[in-house]
Order: sequence, then structure tokens, then C-alpha cells
Amino acid sequence: MNQESEPLEIFFQNFNKIHSNYKFWLNASNDNQALVNVLTLHLMCENFLEAYICSRLNISDLFDENISKKNGKETFRLQFNQKLKFSLRLGLPMEAYEFFEKLNSLRNKFAHNLNTGSIDQSLIDSLTGLVNRMEPTTIVFDVEKEAVQIFDENENIAKCYIFNNINTPNTIRLAILYSFLIRKLIKK
Repeated sequence: MNQESEPLEIFFQNFNKIHSNYKFWLNASNDNQALVNVLTLHLMCENFLEAYICSRLNISDLFDENISKKNGKETFRLQFNQKLKFSLRLGLPMEAYEFFEKLNSLRNKFAHNLNTGSIDQSLIDSLTGLVNRMEPTTIVFDVEKEAVQIFDENENIAKCYIFNNINTPNTIRLAILYSFLIRKLIKK
């Protein structure tokens, strides 16, 4: 166990493995391929859960696949649902648990039927409710203001999507909701 690191440092060390990579955010903000969007967000959720577990247990390399058996360590492997349930037991808010659970169900729907082509508005509405109920409730998801900007290769804004705009696809709404959920969880 790494005794020298603080839980917050451990969290960000693990969290940044994926969340600081702009390519993941580009795929998560995919506005025309729901499959790419959902699978990417699911990977990001799993990365969040691993970072959360590592920080709560104060073990920075718990899920590190590069651990050598000769050092007397073994990689800790869990399925997504196990990581989710373990995170709940370690203090993950119930609303976040339900959000990730619904995203996992959506991912499974896409994984078992590649013809699944869209994300239902009812799911977006349900996830919005979960995010708004989660503490701190002083930070409210404002559907009029939450947005995502997509940049081109010259770092110019190529597209801007506002959550509540009728032209914003649900793939983008899902990415915006995930981003807001993570911001709320990190504020806790």
C-alpha cells in the first residue's frame, strides 16, 4: 500500500489516466454515433470508479495491470457492477450509483444489439433528475446554461451544443450530464 499519498492525490492520479485525455472527451461528445459515445462514457465511468475505490482505500495501484507478481502484488480485478457496488459501500452517493447503473444498462443494450441507434429522452430526463438530487444540491444542473464546445484541429470552436437546445442530440446531452455529475462528485 502506498502510505505516502493522500486520498485526493491517489484519486486524481488514477482519474487522470483517462479523463485528462482529450480523445476520450472527443469520443464522449460524439454527436452522430451513439455507440461510440456510450462506450466511451462507460469506460470513463469505470475509470472514475477505479479512482474512487483507490482513493478510499488509499491504494494507488490497486487496479494497475503493470504490477509485477515478483513484487508480491496481484492486480485487483472486478467487473463494472462489482466496482459500482463496492464504490457505493465506500460512500458513493446513491444518485451517482443509479446514474452509473443506468449508463451501464444502456451500454449493455448497445453491446448486445449494435442496431440500437439512439438514446431515449426518458433516460436523459431520469439522469437529469438524479444529478439534480445529488448533494451538493446548491449546485444545480441548469439545462439552459450547461453546454459543450467541440473544437476543430486548429482549436477553433467547430460546434457548440447547449443542453436544452432542441438541436442538441441526446448523445451530447449524456456527455454533458456525465461531466456535470463528475464535477458534483469532485466537489464533495
